[in-house]
Amino acid sequence: MLIALCGCNLSDDSIRGFIASSLSLQASEDLWAFKNLTNYSKTSMNNPVIRASGFSSMDGSTVTIFSDANCSHQVGQNDIENGELEVSNITLSSPDNYAVSYSFYAQVSNAKDRPSACTPLPLELTYLPDPKQLILKSLYAFYYDELKPEQLLIVDVSNAALVEANLSTGSRSLLSDRVTSTGQRLEAPYDIALSPDKKSAYWVDIFTNQVLRTDLETRTTEVISSSARGAGPSFGNPAFIILNNLGTVAYVSDYVVQAIFAVDLDTGDRTIVTDPATGSGPAPSSPAGVALSPDQSSLYMIDRTLDALLHVDISTGNRTIISDSSTGTGQTMTFVNGLTVNSAETTAYITEFNASTAGVLAIDLATGNRTIISNASTGSGPNIFKPTDIALANGETKLFVADDANDSFFEVDISTGNRTLVFSSQIGSGNPFFDPYGITLTADEQSAYVVDIEFQSHYGLFHVDLTTGNRTPVSTATVGSGTSFDSPRKIVINAANTKAYIADTGSVILFEVDLTTGARTELASPSAGSGYSIYRVNSLAMNATETTIYISDETRNAITAVDLGTGVRTLVSGSLQGSGPDIDAPFDMVLNSAETKLYVVDPTLDCLFEVDIATGNRTIISDSSTGTGPNFQFPTGIRLSLDGTKAYIADQSLRAVVEVVLSNGNRAITSGESKGTGLALNSPAGLTLNAAGDKAYVTDTAADSLTEVDLSTGNRRQLSK
Repeated sequence: MLIALCGCNLSDDSIRGFIASSLSLQASEDLWAFKNLTNYSKTSMNNPVIRASGFSSMDGSTVTIFSDANCSHQVGQNDIENGELEVSNITLSSPDNYAVSYSFYAQVSNAKDRPSACTPLPLELTYLPDPKQLILKSLYAFYYDELKPEQLLIVDVSNAALVEANLSTGSRSLLSDRVTSTGQRLEAPYDIALSPDKKSAYWVDIFTNQVLRTDLETRTTEVISSSARGAGPSFGNPAFIILNNLGTVAYVSDYVVQAIFAVDLDTGDRTIVTDPATGSGPAPSSPAGVALSPDQSSLYMIDRTLDALLHVDISTGNRTIISDSSTGTGQTMTFVNGLTVNSAETTAYITEFNASTAGVLAIDLATGNRTIISNASTGSGPNIFKPTDIALANGETKLFVADDANDSFFEVDISTGNRTLVFSSQIGSGNPFFDPYGITLTADEQSAYVVDIEFQSHYGLFHVDLTTGNRTPVSTATVGSGTSFDSPRKIVINAANTKAYIADTGSVILFEVDLTTGARTELASPSAGSGYSIYRVNSLAMNATETTIYISDETRNAITAVDLGTGVRTLVSGSLQGSGPDIDAPFDMVLNSAETKLYVVDPTLDCLFEVDIATGNRTIISDSSTGTGPNFQFPTGIRLSLDGTKAYIADQSLRAVVEVVLSNGNRAITSGESKGTGLALNSPAGLTLNAAGDKAYVTDTAADSLTEVDLSTGNRRQLSK
């Protein structure tokens, strides 16, 4: 951006006051930038520094930065010196703790003239007041450079994101993701390497089978090597990547092809370095983490099937076992993942992924001997449950380790094995969510009950404090008596907040759960209750008098009413009851206030049904042929607006909350990738509304989180993770 002084200078204030300012501000993106952020970042850093250059004729002039188009809300100011400007006194805020989108504007002034016009700057960011609002999920890789000891660059597979974490301040900034990047879309980036100048990130994407490059300044992503770019054998499942010192070649391990590729980063051409047909020695089966020798002539490779560390000669592809169950002593490797090698090339450090032995091993490269550096029995500090990537730090006296189970980063002291939590994405205390699905609010709206559907040992019902995010088990495999959950899904609670009713698809049971003791009672199942048989209970809705629960059956594609007093089941709607299009997969449903109709979402047909309870007749309210707006892609949760004229629907594939006008079926995104601030929804599953109808509470099975959504703005805020 260029600041120029034009016209004549008038020293007489009485004359100057009657004419417009002679100062002007012209936009030029190449001259304005954030010093400590990339443009359009999502960040928890509240003190962005704005800098600009090219003002040699303006020394002494003052530039004032504003956050509004009227230049009435000043956020920072400084003088131009030696043609340079740096504004470092900016402080961002959020009055309601939601993410805030900031655009910046400027005026230039001096002692001789009126301030210039209010001019928009080519700088924007989204401020997240809490670093944990920029949650991380599926932490399989990160990049650490000892020349920047305060910085970690983290790959988030689920969110297809690159996040910068400042280890000194605790702030986090989103550098690139599906929403903010331009060019080629990232789907499942699994590993990362940086160019020598640190201006570009190279990724392997295990979903698209590509090597990609993202310009970290412009956030433009392009394909470097794929089936459509570059010659040579195709990738099958590229998972790990490392660059040579010149940044001209990438070495990529591939599970499916059982190979390590050399990729020319200029042409995208691929060459097999080693595979079962290239080079001698034990054939690779599941190559994982790779590291280059300091002289760049060889590679070290982890193989998950061989449970081994191998040395690979790059020129020949020959492989040599360095350590496995028959080579070297110490704990046997069972599921190894990450790898790093010290600069003296004497020791390799690997992460052991197996749940019973999770931790860090050191391998003597001369003997193959394995030594436990840190695990649940070695070293103090919080345990690491699912270590993925690893890097040396602090003069090679410590290790950084990513833990995918806790979405956390640890520092490990190599000499003692002691572990220090560097940061975590958990919000609230208690066991983290694994796959939160069904949700309902308590009457006072201070808490929520959430059903977690992941892993049988973790199946169950949890209480969530909406202020702190703390999670407490209410009824699980270890809490409460009665038949165990098998695959619980959706939930409703009574008005007194003493009982919950949960649909369980696996055990084909409608459970009643005592919210004080966690005791589980079967209300409807093949062996409990009578009447119309059920096969796969998926969702439920309860009438206001709490005498009847309506349950959906995903196998029979039917809606059944259960009398809570007698347990008798009556068919309400299905192929044997009512007219209209058949429901294929009733995933969630809600009663209208008059209790005459049910609204049912079907992710197989991608539509919203209206079911007349008296007749069982079914009508499609909204689908690709009914109503306008974005089509459903996988609707899974539904609630009605306070006045009953609209439905709010969670759609997993749209990654959005969709508003549907019930009178005409028109659809609009209420909150999603293109609507609202805050971390985007990844895989919204269940939702419920507050009594005022202005906020939705959404479970996200990919982010393992509970999100609050402002329905008027679409803004999102993480409450528990």
